[in-house]
Amino acid sequence: MITVNFVCPKTRQKLIPSSTGDFLFNSDKTISYPIIDEIPRFVTFANYAKGFGEEWKKFGQIQFDFYTGNDLSTSRFNTTTNWSEFSFEGQFILDAGCGAGRHSEPALRLNPKQLVCVDISEAIDVHKSNFISIAGSKKITRAQASISELPFVDNYFDAVVTDPPYGLGKEPNAEEMLRAWIDTGYLEVSGSGVIVTGK
Repeated sequence: MITVNFVCPKTRQKLIPSSTGDFLFNSDKTISYPIIDEIPRFVTFANYAKGFGEEWKKFGQIQFDFYTGNDLSTSRFNTTTNWSEFSFEGQFILDAGCGAGRHSEPALRLNPKQLVCVDISEAIDVHKSNFISIAGSKKITRAQASISELPFVDNYFDAVVTDPPYGLGKEPNAEEMLRAWIDTGYLEVSGSGVIVTGK
């Protein structure tokens, strides 16, 4: 079920789901994107990140606290973001370049209205399977898309989390994430540096 207002990443035209639920299209039906396994696909499967998808298919649960039984990913997330100090009730969080869901797991525990997870590779399918048994997973919406062409309107997200090499250190990724982010919200970039902006 599509619960996020998607737009065409190239034209920014609003997209609506078809009655059959198998694609998104614009008002005059000149633009369409397939929905496969409940995930809108804004990129072709044969893209440069295919190798990442293959990697996550093999090692998709290795950084997942739910499956490993430790709290390494959650601890790292909380230490770098300090988001556990804030309330995210009623808010939208974007996990940009989500991979198999390492950051999505602790982000979901913040109890946002919606957690939107985007990855360019087939790791997005691993992401879905990883959350089947995790409480609150119905709050997650996924899209296979490039973070240099996000399928969202401007200022849509209250919070954005990303992890290099996908993030703010690379153009045009930085511009796209900042465009989709409400600039009075929360922004976190882990890895080479951390930016946290509080309301």
